[in-house]
Amino acid sequence: MAIRIAAGAHPKEIQEECGHSSIKVTMDIYRHLFDSSAERTADAMEAMHEAAQAAPATNKITGIGG
Repeated sequence: MAIRIAAGAHPKEIQEECGHSSIKVTMDIYRHLFDSSAERTADAMEAMHEAAQAAPATNKITGIGG
């Protein structure tokens, strides 16, 4: 399961795959792995924010989907 969690599997997926009776059981067992995954996500988002701040400004506004 550690590999699936590191790859970004959602806790609910892990619960279902393991047959745990509740998400609490899953998180009691695997919380430490999800915590490190959350840290990686936060680091990636921070890097994207910094890249966006460093990018040259444009006057073009685009909507969602192009």
